[in-house]
Amino acid sequence: MDNVDDKDTPLTDAADEDLDPDAMDDEEDFEEDDLPDLDLPPLEEFAAQPYLVDVPTVFSASLREERSTEAPATVIVIDKLEIRRRGYSQLVDVLRDLPGFETIENYFSEFGTQVPVRGISGNNKIVVLVDGMRVNPPGGENFPFRRDFSVRFAERVEIVYGSGSTLYGQDAISAVINVVMKKPSDDGKTMEIGGEVGRNSEREIWAWSSKQLNNEVKITTFLQYHDSDLTKLDEEYPAYWQDFSMLPAQKPMPTARAYAPIATITV
Repeated sequence: MDNVDDKDTPLTDAADEDLDPDAMDDEEDFEEDDLPDLDLPPLEEFAAQPYLVDVPTVFSASLREERSTEAPATVIVIDKLEIRRRGYSQLVDVLRDLPGFETIENYFSEFGTQVPVRGISGNNKIVVLVDGMRVNPPGGENFPFRRDFSVRFAERVEIVYGSGSTLYGQDAISAVINVVMKKPSDDGKTMEIGGEVGRNSEREIWAWSSKQLNNEVKITTFLQYHDSDLTKLDEEYPAYWQDFSMLPAQKPMPTARAYAPIATITV
């Protein structure tokens, strides 16, 4: 115990000296001129610098290009890298992972998946755009969230939460979704081919091609084939399904899927 006390004594004395008011008074007064000259630019120049992180640009929130952080609404942007990384195939796959969105698979046979947003039900309360062009049914009917809306070749998907009736009409109540498609390449012709398999013998193959004809005209083509061993309503109930012959057979979303691009060709 004596050895412990001997060791503690110098530390205690040193601490007392640091807290001694007389010792503190002997220190030189701090002067602003003692600060080193860092030669920093004015604050206005810092504000004009680009963001240190990649902030996505959106168009849907106010019909003009702006950073998502500056948009007058809650906006989430899912870019092409995240679509590829998460294995999204259809638009419903994207919506399923969004906060505030619910997806009730096969809720209606006529228009597939029901998508409530922040507790507001009704697919007729969501406006869906492709490159800013409205694709909702013209009569205000429910939007058919089915397996025929691929996002494989989307540049990004912009999701604007809340009402957008001022810009998009009275049915833009719960959300506005804008799917911005990839633009054709400027340096020639590009083709991409891929496929996927999943549960219930689900299989799909698709191809995408783009070509620039001249300075003003570009062409993009997308082909997709999808099939599975699940019940096909158009075959099992043809009399009922004839009223919806423009829509593909409903196939429930599998819970497991493997995806692989087969080839990317640039000529």
